[in-house]
Amino acid sequence: MLCQDLVRGYGRRNAQASCLFKIDLQKAYDALDWNFLQEMMTALKFPNKFVQLIMKCVTTARFSLMINGVPTRLISARRGVRQGDPMSPLLFVIGMEYLSRILAKVAKHPDFKYHHRCSNLQLTHMCFADDLLMFSKGDFKAAYLLLRGFQLFSMTSGLKANKMKSAIYGVGLNEESWYQLTEASGFQRSKLPFKYLGMSISNKRITKTECECLVEKMVKRIRIWSTRNLSYAGKCVLINSVLMSINTYWSQMIILPCSVIDRINQICRGFLWKNGDNMEGPGRISWAEICKPKQHGGLGFKDIGLWNKCALGKYVWALANKEDNMWVKWIHAVYIKQQDWWDYVAPSSSSWYWKQLVRVKDGLKVIYHQKLSAWDQYSVAKAYILMKNNAETRWNYAAIWDRLGHPKHKFIAWLVLKQRLPTRDRLHRFGVTQETMCVICGLCPESHRHLFFECKFSTRCLEPILNWLGIDSFRFELPGLLNWIRRSKHSSCRRRAYTSAICACIYHIWVARNSALWNLQLPLIGYIIQHIRLQICHRFSWLLAKNLSIEDLSWWLLSLTASWRRAGALVSREKDFDSRLAQAKQALEADNNKLLEENKKLSKLNEKLCEDQATLTLELQEAHDTLKKANEEQKKWRESTVLVTQECKQLNLNLTGSKEEIKRLEERVEIARTFEKLTKMLPSYNVSGVQGHP
Repeated sequence: MLCQDLVRGYGRRNAQASCLFKIDLQKAYDALDWNFLQEMMTALKFPNKFVQLIMKCVTTARFSLMINGVPTRLISARRGVRQGDPMSPLLFVIGMEYLSRILAKVAKHPDFKYHHRCSNLQLTHMCFADDLLMFSKGDFKAAYLLLRGFQLFSMTSGLKANKMKSAIYGVGLNEESWYQLTEASGFQRSKLPFKYLGMSISNKRITKTECECLVEKMVKRIRIWSTRNLSYAGKCVLINSVLMSINTYWSQMIILPCSVIDRINQICRGFLWKNGDNMEGPGRISWAEICKPKQHGGLGFKDIGLWNKCALGKYVWALANKEDNMWVKWIHAVYIKQQDWWDYVAPSSSSWYWKQLVRVKDGLKVIYHQKLSAWDQYSVAKAYILMKNNAETRWNYAAIWDRLGHPKHKFIAWLVLKQRLPTRDRLHRFGVTQETMCVICGLCPESHRHLFFECKFSTRCLEPILNWLGIDSFRFELPGLLNWIRRSKHSSCRRRAYTSAICACIYHIWVARNSALWNLQLPLIGYIIQHIRLQICHRFSWLLAKNLSIEDLSWWLLSLTASWRRAGALVSREKDFDSRLAQAKQALEADNNKLLEENKKLSKLNEKLCEDQATLTLELQEAHDTLKKANEEQKKWRESTVLVTQECKQLNLNLTGSKEEIKRLEERVEIARTFEKLTKMLPSYNVSGVQGHP
């Protein structure tokens, strides 16, 4: 946060000249010189025996390399401290103390000038592990003195800068000064923003794009988990312990953008209800209701926006109590000065993060004067509970979340109390299905009340469990049954056992309903009852058996022995059932053998039938072919017959014509014969004088 304030004016043209070195120490733990470390501890006046013990621990370390799955011989180290050793960070801090003292002497040089915002506190550098920041005025001499001091530290300690990861940031410098600094240091010139301790350091407000890394981390985790069949209870554990903790570090530094908070909530909702990283449409219960504590009807998830403000409230607390640290001194020297913190108003020229912190202060002002001022130490969790405007605790919800119950059972019971399970009446109301009748009995509409307390299957599951535990009342709704348990005069141990048993019954009834719907199979009631009893006995013996009173212990032993008696009766019944089942199997095997023989005979008959069918098909095919040929010949004969009839008709016509001609010829012949006769009968005379007459 102090670094964010230092670079506030780096984007302005008229800003005062200043320079900042971001140095990454190369192989920080591995390069620390042992002689330098021993000299530092001696100079800091550690006891000689203590120094010898520490150096013996450091110098006797040996390592082995794994090559192709085979470890090599042990190798002795000559410098550095081991990674993961709890003593290594402390020794590294002792080494960095030498750099702090060198830079303190450099600051006393007459040519050195502080950064224009660090002169009051005489601040020259900040260091956390291997991340080092050094800053001075934008003057080559002052920056060069810092580099000379770091060079002396490197030569002495063995810790050198990684020039590929180190950079120079500045404002108000001319090109000549930039050239001199890059040549003298070997670092590259860079521009804001940059990463420091995992946070983006920028002169502008941190946007949604810079917070995208949080979303990517959550999505990567969910893509791994989504391949597994996790229950609702398992998802709740992962959301609370993993997903909600990814943004914890950032939430303690800055106010997260509203779009980022909405996206994080969307990812958590999608994983809980859809088993993915994206939530489309409403969930079964609103997210605001889920973020309530469990005793108030929620799942205890963090409200990220509110938790973000409460996490930043520790800085408000630190400023109000004037804690002794560098950041508090910086804020009082630069911003607050002599003003009252609770009446302070941030000027418009201040940095964006400081304005956000002042808004958080205004939100905590009332609750601080009421309750926080009496605290010895600030607690984010306690402040979050105070800021969360919760309703009065409801016993029904507090009871079902008791640790005696199984997590899966408790989650389904919570959904039943909320009336949010996808029963058929709700699905019909939303237009998902047209069916409304109960999946198990099919007699009444399937509502929460009917499915768990009025259906014959449910009552036959609940009544034996309630009688086994000695519960005299049976209410046709879960809230009424839980209220009866709360008002009963039994001990808290027995009330917890009652509640866990009811939650187990509800869970197994819901599982049986889903099995009937999707697998068309309904479990046996006896199996469900025995399974519930064994689960309760196991969890009760594991969690509560050690802290029971004599009365509760006697009650539990009676219930347990009754349970085991019933279990023994069930076992004997199972043995009889097994013997009967074996006899039935033998009879079935004999019937199977007979069926096999008959199947063989049938197979032979089938083979003969197949052969006869094949021959018949061949004969039918041949008959079909001959019939086809006969049809073709008949068709040809008909065509020839038509042609012959046409020719006969033509011949008949020709014959009638020829008869008429013959008749004419005969008439002519007859005339000719008659003429010849006449000529013979007439006398001869000269007819030459008469022409044209006979």
